[in-house]
Amino acid sequence: MLRQQFHHLPASVTGTVSAPSGTVVNFSKPTLLEHIFPPAYAAIVGLEPVRNATVELIRVDDDGKQIGDVIASAPTSITGEYRLNLPSGLSLAGNLVVRVRGQNTDMNAIAINQKVDVDPGSHYIYKNLIDSDLVMADLAENHIVTLRGVIDELDLTAGTDLTETLAALDAVAGFQLKQEIGVLTKTPGDASQFAGAWHGAIFEMSLHDEDTGTSGSFYTSIEGSEFNVEAVSNDTLSITDSYEENFGILHFYQGGAGIESSLFTATEIQNTPEDPEQLQVNITSDGSLIERVGLDEHLSYDNGNGPEFGFRTLPSTFILESAGSDDVKIGINQELGLRFLTVDTDNDGKFDALDPNQKVGDEPSLTMDLLVRKGIDISNNTLSGNIGVVIFDLILNSNNAEMEVVTESSILSFDGNGTFSTSDGSEKRAEILRTPTSLAFSDSPPEDSLTGTYNLSTDGLLTLTIDGDNIQGFISPTGDLLVASLIERFPEEAESITDYAQLLAMGIGLGDTPPSIAGSTYKLYPIELGFTQSGGTEVLTFSHPGTMTFDDAGTQATLQGETLGIIKNTVLGQSIAPTEDSETFTMSANVDVNSGVTLTENDGTFEGLCCLIRLEDMAA
Repeated sequence: MLRQQFHHLPASVTGTVSAPSGTVVNFSKPTLLEHIFPPAYAAIVGLEPVRNATVELIRVDDDGKQIGDVIASAPTSITGEYRLNLPSGLSLAGNLVVRVRGQNTDMNAIAINQKVDVDPGSHYIYKNLIDSDLVMADLAENHIVTLRGVIDELDLTAGTDLTETLAALDAVAGFQLKQEIGVLTKTPGDASQFAGAWHGAIFEMSLHDEDTGTSGSFYTSIEGSEFNVEAVSNDTLSITDSYEENFGILHFYQGGAGIESSLFTATEIQNTPEDPEQLQVNITSDGSLIERVGLDEHLSYDNGNGPEFGFRTLPSTFILESAGSDDVKIGINQELGLRFLTVDTDNDGKFDALDPNQKVGDEPSLTMDLLVRKGIDISNNTLSGNIGVVIFDLILNSNNAEMEVVTESSILSFDGNGTFSTSDGSEKRAEILRTPTSLAFSDSPPEDSLTGTYNLSTDGLLTLTIDGDNIQGFISPTGDLLVASLIERFPEEAESITDYAQLLAMGIGLGDTPPSIAGSTYKLYPIELGFTQSGGTEVLTFSHPGTMTFDDAGTQATLQGETLGIIKNTVLGQSIAPTEDSETFTMSANVDVNSGVTLTENDGTFEGLCCLIRLEDMAA
């Protein structure tokens, strides 16, 4: 890890201290000149200078605890400015902190440069750094610049106090900041390792709200893609992309007889062989792919009078990590979208631009992104043996504002010659049926075993045929990973679609014998869809990612993760972040002869499949 180097030792640290108006009194001591000089505003709109407060320079450990005595101190001026004179021989570093003492709380900033401003943004960065696994002394100036850039890209108005402002920062920048912290000290890799032909899949769920609380929507989509990647420099990829995206939106609103709904579905097909998209990415030495996406604005479909809505997606950082091999990349990512009304800018009678003064709703989403390298000379024989498959089937019904979720797990036996069937006794099934006023759950196994045929192209495109339905997907070059999806709309010939069904299947090779899980730690990339009796909806995951660690006997598993996602407490409620930030609990574990794993804890039982190829065995 690199440390910031200086050609000469600094003599002082200077900067400005600013805080939300409701917090300033906690830091400032009243002065006679306070009412003469008007407050100046800082980068986050609504901040005011902190006058006559005590600023200290301290050294901290990796958990933020002070080490030794205060190194230097000074008061702030009426404009919030300060100057700390440093003792001879002191070098600035990531474990030096400028602290402003308040009556009830402190604000902090990393002192790695001679110019250090202290405000809610710097304090938010500091809090996230000490909550991470990084060594504070190893932080470099460019690391702090990167993190501060995440904050400064936002158009954020400060809350009434520090707590409210930090909560606002967490809501709009928390995930991206944690993503950036997770890759701060990773060493660069070579973009050429990513060159070649790839399959891609994106699964997305989103909870849309209306600021007035009069409506809301559930959005889901599956995108399948194929693309060729060329490395044009160390960190730049040229991508020729073609994809098909199917999505459904179940819109809820207050009707005369209660909550009613409407359904909108569409298919988008993009093919750009003559116009490759240039993406600026970073490749790390461990094979991670990092894409930083800036602020994006686009308009909705034209309804005859021009687009009704404009959408603004906040900057985000997408990270895909190697999963078992360099041929598979996976990541759970978050996007924060804002919905605005549109305006007619050229007076032609049609709306044509987003109006930033008319925000009407939020559209946060979670995506699971998967990339799999295309194989060479693949045949049906590549897919042979037992594959553990998990199916997630989601059905949106506008007739009665109904959502149905079905999950199934089973072991499929592929004969290597184009046919497959379910291994007897391996099937498990759970179903949730939710309307705005009711919730029903069942977990009976499927009545019939599954049989079908399959066909593979030479580069790994997969077609599964079951009862006349073709489920399209792809496999990894070695046949150890299977991904497939099916989209159905009902009634098929009707002008108005009432049902949208979206099925996602993922499978992984199990091998001839169950793997040993004793003493192993797995990374987890889950997406959870949950419902409540009151009409609430939860779309959750673990960020960066979660882990599951098995004890040396392989009979207990400890799950750890930081909860990330979206919650709506009612169908028409606001989309909010989960209140429980982290989870740690221990479960009893058992792996049967078919590689089925059962994890049991007080609140219930988790059942699934123990994979021979792990997403990542961190103990190895």
